[in-house]
Amino acid sequence: MISITQLAKEMAGINARRGATGLPLLDMPSEGGLANGASGLALSGGGIRSAATCLGAVQALQASGKLKHLDYLSTVSGGGYLGCCLAANMSEERGFPFLNEANDLNDLQDSVAVRYIRDHTNYLMPAGFSDFLASLGVILRGLATSAVLVMGPLLVLAGLTACVLKNAPAAAAVGFGLTFAMIVVFAGYLLALAIHRSRLEVRGKSAYEFRSAASHVTVLAICVVGVALTIELQPLAIDALRTPLEQQGLLSWMIIGVIGASKYLAPFAGAVAAFGSWFVEVARATERSRSKSSMLRSIASRSAVWMAAVVVPLLLWRIYLILASAAIPDGAGYSFAVEMIRPCGDYLTVIYLISGAILIGLSWFFEPNANSLHRLYRDRLGDAFLFLAPTGNEEQVNSVDRMKLSAINVVNSPYLLINTALNIQRSEYANKRGRDADFFIFSRDFIGSRATGYVPTKTMEEAVPILDLATAMAVSGAAASSNMGASALKPMSFTLALLNVRLGYWMTNPSTFADKRIDFAGREIGSSLRLYLRSVFYLWSEMFSTLDETNDAVYLTDGGHIENLGIYELLRRRCRLIVAVDAEADPELRFPSLMALQRYARLDLGVRIELPWQSIRERYLTCCRDLSESDGKGGLISGSNGCHAAVGSIIYPEGPPGTIIYVKSTLTGDENDIVLDYKRRYPSFPHETTMDQFFGEEQFEAYRALGFHAMHRLLEGDDRSAGLEDGIGTKQERAARISALFQAPVPAALPSPETTVKTSAP
Repeated sequence: MISITQLAKEMAGINARRGATGLPLLDMPSEGGLANGASGLALSGGGIRSAATCLGAVQALQASGKLKHLDYLSTVSGGGYLGCCLAANMSEERGFPFLNEANDLNDLQDSVAVRYIRDHTNYLMPAGFSDFLASLGVILRGLATSAVLVMGPLLVLAGLTACVLKNAPAAAAVGFGLTFAMIVVFAGYLLALAIHRSRLEVRGKSAYEFRSAASHVTVLAICVVGVALTIELQPLAIDALRTPLEQQGLLSWMIIGVIGASKYLAPFAGAVAAFGSWFVEVARATERSRSKSSMLRSIASRSAVWMAAVVVPLLLWRIYLILASAAIPDGAGYSFAVEMIRPCGDYLTVIYLISGAILIGLSWFFEPNANSLHRLYRDRLGDAFLFLAPTGNEEQVNSVDRMKLSAINVVNSPYLLINTALNIQRSEYANKRGRDADFFIFSRDFIGSRATGYVPTKTMEEAVPILDLATAMAVSGAAASSNMGASALKPMSFTLALLNVRLGYWMTNPSTFADKRIDFAGREIGSSLRLYLRSVFYLWSEMFSTLDETNDAVYLTDGGHIENLGIYELLRRRCRLIVAVDAEADPELRFPSLMALQRYARLDLGVRIELPWQSIRERYLTCCRDLSESDGKGGLISGSNGCHAAVGSIIYPEGPPGTIIYVKSTLTGDENDIVLDYKRRYPSFPHETTMDQFFGEEQFEAYRALGFHAMHRLLEGDDRSAGLEDGIGTKQERAARISALFQAPVPAALPSPETTVKTSAP
């Protein structure tokens, strides 16, 4: 489950807040035990859409007096925007920043903090065109960095090719002799191996097919043949590029066709890189349907991703061939080189080698996060959400975007857990189940995951001075990246990394502190050469997804790339009550994040979640149909007494069960005019794509009002919540049942049969 040291730290902070608010204290865990009396609020991912919905839900919790009963605040992505803002303000004893009055159940007037957030919902470009130009500059700088990292090796390879192929006839004369010879040898080896295996069977002996030395030799031989074929293909490709089409053979025609197509498909690759997540979502959504149209859409989407994945490598190959061809003379001199550099023809090879060496040398000075999109994203989020609301005579908000994680005062605020995804595509230990990610958290006291171990937050902050609350918030929302855990566009990793679509963050591996090593920022490391090489080749690691938990640095992205609800870490802490706000984009209400959570909980923790969510889906689909048929007419939808929430049970391996209150971003038809009118005009509401991060006033208010409405109706007993005895009883009885869940007695600590995770010492 969770280490005793980590849990004890968290319980101390939680009890300090409970003591200050007059609530009963939790039992401190003993060695080998787990305190399971805590409660938690989970705010899901979903960008600014989720932030707006969660804002309304948290306002309703505070107005009803329930927020103080929630010990943990576990956030993902957009939920983290709101959660970090809340923690920063409450930490500084500013009180709850999102209501003018503590018990404002009427939802009448915005506080200064809410107005500030509303004014910054277009947070990526708050100043319009000038911010667009500034962002464009950052993007171009990242592309220039990628160009340096790629062009250095390309120039060196082109120079070496020109050295070997001294003239055009030499290029034309190279065939596939080496490849053919290796294939013959390989075929002979396979024949001998087949005879040897047959003799073993006759003698009644056998060997493991995939563990023997023969299997390793076979793999090596296949790789050697592939390398030989690649090397011998280059002269043929160069000759094909230089020879007139009418004089070429079939193979040359095929090579020219592939190379030429890459030039015209480049814009297509860029479009797929920009909207790759949409293509994958279409493919995943349509594959669940058996209709022919859905199958065709799925095939088309996957084909588009794969086509785009090969375009950029082909373009790089084209550049290499053009460079090499320009440096190889023919009967007319350097006729293939552009006119401007023909006078330098005799020196092109030297120029290539020197220029390539210089670019490779320059790449050694690049830091892994300095030129990605992370810093731009982090600064924009910090400006919009990390501020202190004014108090007393103050009139303006004060920015705290440099606030440290360790500076959060948990006496005044719920204990904040910021969820991210640790990318481990190459890990042999942690990725056996093919998830490509592990759960990685940032908190006031600890940073880390089960795969890497945990390190005290202050220790990490000392080693990495730029690490702060805004950084953690941005990492948790790094939705678009070359590697995205379980949501990765694997064929597109190379293209996305090269095009600098990299919101992810290279973080010092917590395990390095156990070995007295520090990564990029600290420079105090056991092997400086290893650090140096990792600093150079970090982009290559992203391109080819060679990421694991053993390197000095680990790659972190959006927490939604493994679990988008923020509930998993609360289950690990055996929370007796979990209130979850699910504001993800789920237009068909298939509950994908909830399904994934249930699988993780069952397989990893032995925890089962029993939640009657079906009623939420049925009422929402009915409401959408009624709104569509109403043809813009006003008034409530008939039978608008459905549920936005479900109440279920959490079955832990031992001890009493817990309770989950699950609030879904849906409509039932009893929402206010602002919400229903917006729904009529924008049918995809409240599940508009997460790619839309440029909200206006109306859009933000529609989501905020929906979040407040859903949570308020639940707490007041107006919502016929599924699972709460199917909504039977009066409004007062339902409200009393919900209130009792928040004030349940605290059970004693229970023994845990599971081994605790490793914790790295500072």
